[in-house]
Amino acid sequence: MSLVARRLDTVEEYYFSKKLKEVRTLVSNGAAVINLGIGSPDLPPHPSVLTALENSLSEPQAHKYQSYQGLPELRHAISSFYEKNYKSGKKEIVIKDNLLKLKESFHFQNFNQEVEARWNLVETAWNLNLNPKLLEVKYDEDKSLFFLENDFMRRTDITSVRDSLNGYQKGKCFYSFQDISVVSGSANLCEVDHFFPHINKTIHNECYFCLILQQSDDL
Repeated sequence: MSLVARRLDTVEEYYFSKKLKEVRTLVSNGAAVINLGIGSPDLPPHPSVLTALENSLSEPQAHKYQSYQGLPELRHAISSFYEKNYKSGKKEIVIKDNLLKLKESFHFQNFNQEVEARWNLVETAWNLNLNPKLLEVKYDEDKSLFFLENDFMRRTDITSVRDSLNGYQKGKCFYSFQDISVVSGSANLCEVDHFFPHINKTIHNECYFCLILQQSDDL
């Protein structure tokens, strides 16, 4: 005995299947029905369209896989559309070819970690009802992490220092301006370092420094 899933009891006949049966019944009874169904043309394509399709089959590129980047003409059309319709408006959304070229760049390998790290900082500020610019974090040098400590001295790790700083340096070494990576195991993996402005400048007997990223070879 074969078992049938109960969810099949909820499956009904396709809407247009039932509707077309009703239409055929009306037509058979002499009713004048005008078919406005989309996707069911009553005229063939123009001969010029058929000729263009036949000619396209003889092109060498017609039988190969397309580039994952898409057609340059299509990319340009999309870019122009968004620039035309949104650049002067409030949304200010502009899609350019540079967005599509991101995947080809060296820095694409850092994209996921960098975005995740930045959002971790922003969402932490939101959860604390703070402006992200006012979020005060501490630095764990041993683990290379940003973290918070509340009034009860409970620690909450937020994100990787390396990942969150990378975007501010545009993926470049602070000193040599060479490409750096935040991906573990990469030959261009960077390291976190301390930069002391004005040679160990102190304010109220406290030493202030900036965290920066540099190539490992620069150490």
